[in-house]
Amino acid sequence: MKTILRLMLLLPALLPAAAAAQTPDQTIDRALERARAAGIPVALLESKIAEGRAKGVPLARIAGAVERRLQTLERASAAVEARHRFTPEELGVAADALAAGVSEQALRTLSAAAPRERRAVAIAALSQLVQLGHASEEALRQVTAALQRGPEALMNLPAQAAAAAGRRGPPIDVPGAAPQGRGGPPPGVPGSGKPPQRPRGNSGS
Repeated sequence: MKTILRLMLLLPALLPAAAAAQTPDQTIDRALERARAAGIPVALLESKIAEGRAKGVPLARIAGAVERRLQTLERASAAVEARHRFTPEELGVAADALAAGVSEQALRTLSAAAPRERRAVAIAALSQLVQLGHASEEALRQVTAALQRGPEALMNLPAQAAAAAGRRGPPIDVPGAAPQGRGGPPPGVPGSGKPPQRPRGNSGS
């Protein structure tokens, strides 16, 4: 009895050592197996592995990044109801949103409210607003209002919020989504109130 009790007391201390004994390859393989069992597309983890290897990141760091990514993907998958199940692209964007600080409640609400064809873009916009410092609830309100105004308003929302904050925000980038208008004039066309500039080298023409 005393021997069994001693083993039970030692077990918590032995578990971290056993986990540390895993090689990075074993850690990655276990993460991929866990993703398959949970119904999470392994391509979302394989892209993270390929990215790390392309950048020359040590395998141990890649393994840690894969484990963290899987945990976030699991949270994103669990955050929505079955009838709003994400596509692989939406799941990846949703995981990015949670990693950026978007609340699970805001993600769940937007996933239910956004039309399927605009869901990934809406989640990406929500993520960027939170990164700009907006609370999840306020960002959700802005994205929901932009959805009602149409696709262009949704695409322009992060840039407008960044301009209001005195920062320059990146355009919305959603894997697998078709390019849409980014807002603002195209290259070479002056904005409103700015006179066109003549090209250099042809002043005599």
